[in-house]
Amino acid sequence: MALSQSSLEKHYISISQKEVMLDFLDQEYQLSLKEYSEASVRRRITKMLNEFGLDRVEKLCEFLQSRSDGKQLFIEKFTVNVTEMFRDPHFYKALEDKVISVLKSRENIRIWAAGCSSGEEILSLCILLYEMDLLHKCHILGTDLNSKMLDEANNRTYKTRHVSTYMKPYLYAGGRYGLEKYFTTHGENAIFHAFLHENVSFKEHNLMEPLGEEPGFDLIVCRNVLIYFKSTLQNRVIAYLDKALRAGGFLGLGSKESIIFYHGKNHFKEIDLESKIYQKI
Repeated sequence: MALSQSSLEKHYISISQKEVMLDFLDQEYQLSLKEYSEASVRRRITKMLNEFGLDRVEKLCEFLQSRSDGKQLFIEKFTVNVTEMFRDPHFYKALEDKVISVLKSRENIRIWAAGCSSGEEILSLCILLYEMDLLHKCHILGTDLNSKMLDEANNRTYKTRHVSTYMKPYLYAGGRYGLEKYFTTHGENAIFHAFLHENVSFKEHNLMEPLGEEPGFDLIVCRNVLIYFKSTLQNRVIAYLDKALRAGGFLGLGSKESIIFYHGKNHFKEIDLESKIYQKI
């Protein structure tokens, strides 16, 4: 039987049911979620059961196993894809004043937006850099575990009703024009101009693993991703980000995230406490 929406938040799957699910994912798909936050894993799997009308994780395992796209379907449903343009406007103002103003003297600026979801954050960065006349010498890499979200990000197309809610945050972040300058409307959709993505590329990537042989980055933005991980995984991911940064590069985290418990925190100095921006020494 399906769980009712009203009871969803109160009746997570049991710990033993969660372990059954995690063992299945590890064995069937080599997908390990054992270092994700306990509450987050149980909440997402419970929601998935409800959506598919199933009452036990064993049935969810059978359902996924019966589909050729089972792994991708699970990832699409499991990942949290809540994102906005110019979310926390003070973060973008701090980026302009304390980060980009430092990086602008560099010949090329490499930026990694880790866990970029459907791309609103990348567009925000592109607009900020364009208005500072720096977009032409930047390369931005957007990565996410969910390939469907990367396709959405690459399309630069969002519902106009959602984009309308980004107008004020854009101005609060120090926007110089109007957000309407950057998109055209077509029916219910707002399609952002292609020039914003001229130097943007996307890559499917699991943050639980190193990025690979990418050249060092001047800025890494990884916001509101670590909160879904246990502390051991948070530290490992920060270590990967640390390694991927050039000396003098900057790291931007979410408002509820920090490097305070990272074993290599002495590699960084704090640039902006409220916006959780750090610079690699």
